[in-house]
Amino acid sequence: MLSDIFFKHSDELRPKSVIDELFSDSERGIDILFLSGEHDLREVMYELDARGLHHVIGCTTAGHISSEGYKTQGGLRFHLGGSRLKSRSWMLDLDLSDLLSKGSELRQFAAANPDAFGIIMIDGLSGREESIVGALRRELPGVPIVGGSAGDSLKFEKTHLFHGAELHSDVAILTLVATADFRVSMFRLQHHLPTEKAFLVTRAEGRRLYELNGRPALEVYLEATGLSESELGASAYGRYPLMAKSGEHFYIRAIQDATHEGLDFFCKLEVGTVLRLGTSPGSNDELLRTLDGVGCDGPHVSLFFDCTLRRLEFEDRALSQLVGRRLGNSGSGFCTYGEQLDGIHVNQTLVGLRFEEP
Repeated sequence: MLSDIFFKHSDELRPKSVIDELFSDSERGIDILFLSGEHDLREVMYELDARGLHHVIGCTTAGHISSEGYKTQGGLRFHLGGSRLKSRSWMLDLDLSDLLSKGSELRQFAAANPDAFGIIMIDGLSGREESIVGALRRELPGVPIVGGSAGDSLKFEKTHLFHGAELHSDVAILTLVATADFRVSMFRLQHHLPTEKAFLVTRAEGRRLYELNGRPALEVYLEATGLSESELGASAYGRYPLMAKSGEHFYIRAIQDATHEGLDFFCKLEVGTVLRLGTSPGSNDELLRTLDGVGCDGPHVSLFFDCTLRRLEFEDRALSQLVGRRLGNSGSGFCTYGEQLDGIHVNQTLVGLRFEEP
């Protein structure tokens, strides 16, 4: 029953109070805790430990979505229960050898549960999302995995993940889930569209792009967007991201910063990749219509992993509360530093899980 899935939100920043509010009950199941960066995290872990809540996993965020809309402070609990629920969580070092050493356990769970799916959270400042989700796709072919990169309230200093009532960084937490209590599906939603302006990546290293079409990347980007250097910033990058095609779909490659040395991205870029300039819908009505893809015909509950760059763009367009409440009508989730969907690391995208009655 959908009543076995619920979210709880708290505006409390005091460690004892936020845990008291979010965990006032102790139902069996999966519990994921999302916290803004303002909490005393060590004290929060102490409170979890004191209550024996060692099964709780989670991460710090750049905000979250509740029934009240977007929130930049406070905490959120996601609970997934049900009489036919099976799950297991692993904490993975970002060294791929750790994942490979646990590969047999992952495959064993998937083999015993053919309808299994995965929820993943990764340190959002590690720069290792691509390698982790790519390795998981190879280890668990056919198992859909969705999730997000942890945030730290836009400080860009350090993100934390929670496992066993302890704090961790430079790790990923993967939970494999099987349930016959719900129909579960993944979804992806982005409101940017590719334009005809295309560029070839001719020099890049990691997440820094140096050259497009053999010219300085910043010079090409300014020329394509019509922006001046003084207009550059999160708002401009949100309106004009770059996009790459994989299979039948275009995925966003979001810019983090721009200097004369190059463009820094929230994801890795490869030499030889063709990028398109992306653009956001011109009118607010057009943008709001893109949210239609979140819902479905029948009763449902959704768990969201929503890029914080989307929220920043909605704030610029005075739409954040309207969008947040519309999303909050069907589910909740956290604002990420990146999104993972079925083996691909993306940006400026809303991904999630939709739960419906079987």
